[in-house]
Amino acid sequence: MKMKKNIIIIFIIISVIKSAYSQSKIEGRFEVGYLLFTHVDSQKINLPSLQEKLYGVDINMICGLEMTQKAFIGIGIGYLNFDLNNSGIQGLSAFSTFEFLPPSYRKVNLYFRSNLGYSQLWSRNNNETGTLLVELNIGLKQQLNRKMQISLHSGVLFTQNSFLIPIRLGIGLK
Repeated sequence: MKMKKNIIIIFIIISVIKSAYSQSKIEGRFEVGYLLFTHVDSQKINLPSLQEKLYGVDINMICGLEMTQKAFIGIGIGYLNFDLNNSGIQGLSAFSTFEFLPPSYRKVNLYFRSNLGYSQLWSRNNNETGTLLVELNIGLKQQLNRKMQISLHSGVLFTQNSFLIPIRLGIGLK
């Protein structure tokens, strides 16, 4: 009896996974962004050179599933660079992402996105800080063809005890 139960459970799990995979699409995304600092708490993160420059760049790579045409979930990694004035401040981030497209009948779609994760910064002075990363965005997305889309989004990013405004341009491939 126990063997039958295990076989039925395994069959159900395989069926659910197969069904979910057939209805969803794997998608990869690459984004380049400009980060504008609006508030920096340099005493808490002990990196006073961030106070002088109020901008940075980031590069993100995201891989995920398009569950429906209106919902996307994924995980991503990013490279942060605040070394634009040779200050030596760089970092990495890892995050999960959720995206929702409200109903629209236009060629360019509005979408909402949230990221939740962790970011780690380091500097030439061997100062390392790691904190929670929370990001909320709104953007525009244009489907170029069945396999490719471009996006532009901005919002708010809270990390490293700082408040930033990211402006990102991305490309997605299915």
